[in-house]
Amino acid sequence: MKSITAVNLERRQSLREQLSWKLAFGLKPLYLFLRRNRKAWDVNMESLEQMPPKSLGNDLFLFLTEHNLILMPKIEFHDVYHVLFELDTDIKSETLLQFIPLGNGRRSLPFIASTLVSALFYPEHWNDFYSAFKRGQNAITFHNWDFEALLTRNTDVIRREVFGSF
Repeated sequence: MKSITAVNLERRQSLREQLSWKLAFGLKPLYLFLRRNRKAWDVNMESLEQMPPKSLGNDLFLFLTEHNLILMPKIEFHDVYHVLFELDTDIKSETLLQFIPLGNGRRSLPFIASTLVSALFYPEHWNDFYSAFKRGQNAITFHNWDFEALLTRNTDVIRREVFGSF
């Protein structure tokens, strides 16, 4: 049985948004399987909360708390991307979140597949997708960084290092 919130959310979403979310959540087990040999970060919500204000780790804690999310082991970088790119959790933002690293050189199957599906599902956002791709292309290479090691650093400083002015 679905909660009232889930039913209301479905009513407000278009069919393609519902399908997009179902695809994303349906592919999550495959994505986790592909990352099975990765080591999960040695952090939790409490340790993120204790990090210095305006640090990447503390900003990550604030983002997760604001959106009622938890840190997902082995895919922690995904939520770091939300913080660094200043993107929300709606379907368009989730899609833009894929195009920036793709432009930066991340060529994994999940990133390529999700951007192709998004381009097909949301042609009205092609200009935004292209801008996000170019933003990643114009940034210094970050897609392979060890973000766990950067959690105590100031978020704005990291953004400037990656994107120049933001």
